[in-house]
Formats: sequence, C-alpha cells, structure tokens
Amino acid sequence: MPFSKSVRMEIENLSGEDIGLSGSVALDERKWNDEKSMYFHAHWRRDVNIVSSEHRIRDLPFLLALGKGRIVGTSVHVYNPSNVPSSWGNWWGEGDEKIFIDRDTFPSFFGTGSEDYFNYAWSSGRYFSHPYCGQTRNDGPGNRGYVSNHRWHILDDIPFYEKMAFYMELFSHDEVPHLSYARTVYLYGRPGLVHDHMDISADQLRNDIHPVWIPLGEKGSEGFVFREAEDLTNLPHPEITLEKGHMWSGGSILVWEPKEKGSRIRLQLKEVNNLTDNELQMTLRHDAGGGEIRFLINDTPVSIDNEETLDLYDPHRVFLNTHRLGSTALKKGVNYITVEFTGEPGRNKVGIDFIWLRE
Repeated sequence: MPFSKSVRMEIENLSGEDIGLSGSVALDERKWNDEKSMYFHAHWRRDVNIVSSEHRIRDLPFLLALGKGRIVGTSVHVYNPSNVPSSWGNWWGEGDEKIFIDRDTFPSFFGTGSEDYFNYAWSSGRYFSHPYCGQTRNDGPGNRGYVSNHRWHILDDIPFYEKMAFYMELFSHDEVPHLSYARTVYLYGRPGLVHDHMDISADQLRNDIHPVWIPLGEKGSEGFVFREAEDLTNLPHPEITLEKGHMWSGGSILVWEPKEKGSRIRLQLKEVNNLTDNELQMTLRHDAGGGEIRFLINDTPVSIDNEETLDLYDPHRVFLNTHRLGSTALKKGVNYITVEFTGEPGRNKVGIDFIWLRE
C-alpha cells in the first residue's frame, strides 16, 4: 500500500460488542514517483436480502471509477439459501463479468459465467486454493450456504486510462429469496482517482436471514424424495445427539460419536416401493472431527462413491457433501442402512443430515 508522505489506519467496531485486537504494521522505504506511483484501493460493498433468479437477471456493480489505474483482483462472499441440494439447481453464478474500459460501448471483458471468471467451471462444490484463485468456503450441499471466491489479476492486471466500470450478473438456476452478495475490487489508482465507493452502512453489515430449509427435488435433485436422518433411527441413543444450526436440513443434524472401531448404527427406511433401480445418496458432514465409515444395506456391504469406505475428516472447514451409495435393489416395505465406524478414536464424529431416495 504505497504512500507519498504519511499513512493512517483506522479500525471501527460496528458490531455493538466489545472486541479485542492485536497486530502490527510493517513499513519499508520506497521512493514515490510523482509521474507513475499509484495508491492501493480495496472497495467493499454488499447487497442483502435480495432475490436471485434465472428470469430476473441483473448486473451487480462491483466498482465504477474515473481516472487512471489497474485492476488487480476481486473477491466475493455469497450467502445462497437455496432449498435445492444439488449444484445443478442451487448454483448462483451463471452470470457473466462485464468490464468496461475507457470509452467502451461494449465491455472489453464479457465472460461466460462467474465460475469461469474465478478460474474453475461447472459450479464446483469443493473448496480449493491456487496461486491466483480460490474457493475458500462452500457450505454445501452443492453451492448452497456461504460461498467465498477470489481471483488475483497478477499476471493479467487490467489497465484503464480514463475510466472503468466493473459489473457481475446475478443469475441463479432457480429463484432464491434472501440471498446476499458481498464483493471487493482491488486496484491501484493514480492520485485523483474518483470512484463510486460509499461508506459501509449498518444495513450492509446486518445478519443474513436463515430460514429453516428443507431439500427440494428440482433440476439435479428432481425425482428424489428426502428423509431426515433423525427420523430414521430410535432416539434417544447414548452415542447420538442432534445438533441445531442453519446449515442443516430441517434445522438439525444427527451426529453419531461411536466409542470404538466396528460400532454400528442402523437407519430404517419404511414404505419403499419394490423397484430394481433404487438410487440412494446421503448428505454427510465433513469437519475436523470426522471419522471413517462404511455402509451396508440390508446387511450387504455397498460402496460409497465407488469406494469401500468414506473418510469424513477435513482439517479446515465444516461443510455438507452428498455421496452416492452403491447400486442396490431395495425390497418392498422396510429396509435398513447400517453405518459402521471403521476409523480410529479421536476422529469419530459422523454427521448425517439427510438421505436421498429415488425409486
């Protein structure tokens, strides 16, 4: 963050609560060039409680500026409360970036989707981090919940000499109310740069609305019915608790903490039709306490994502991911899904949110 004469850093607490901070500032000598040197800018804004849709597509302004500078990066943080539990259905980023440079009447940069702008494709539900791009949060399943993406224009910074206007379309697969969309544009600008950034308001910082969500069978989840895990087992159980939270379907998730390797719990599926092409999927929690498990259906071992076991351990994030159980013909009436703990003590949490069933 180069400066010519002096610098001042301020931190304002808008939370309404007492907080503690610690940190340091490092300075290094750098000769300011009155003809070339630029100031660093990082401009943040947020729209809250908006409606995203495939029919009412709109351009969200990232930044408008007059002057001379270079765009060097962006980041977004989206709250996507879609009820569809699959990426094909809850993807929020079909919209394209549109970057107007200087005297453009049509944008110099017109993208093919937010996922392409952030250097991945097909609305990845995974998180990743590479030198110039990343998806550092994705609650899931699919692309619902909180999602964060960034891209640094280091090798491909975007110069402008008179003005620039940066927009991103908001374009979801389905209509989603209560969505929020925060974004930051990072750039260097010559002294005198004028921009449309406004002071952060309390309204922009308010908490998101977290309605209890129930999985919906549309698009990628069309044809499925959903069963909550807590409705499929006998409670109370000494090793099972129900955790509350806005991430979980129905507002709660079944968490099993087996005490030893080989422990099992059994989920009961009732009222299943006698068809040969049943398809079963399970939406499970991954976190730092996640354990390794395997599955049996009616006492017959089945694969999970074409593997014998599944490890729910993730050291960095808590998220939901959907996994496919091996093909099986469920019998008419009552069926049983057995979950067996195959891991080691210390990582023995198994979070089961809901089951997908297509008959």
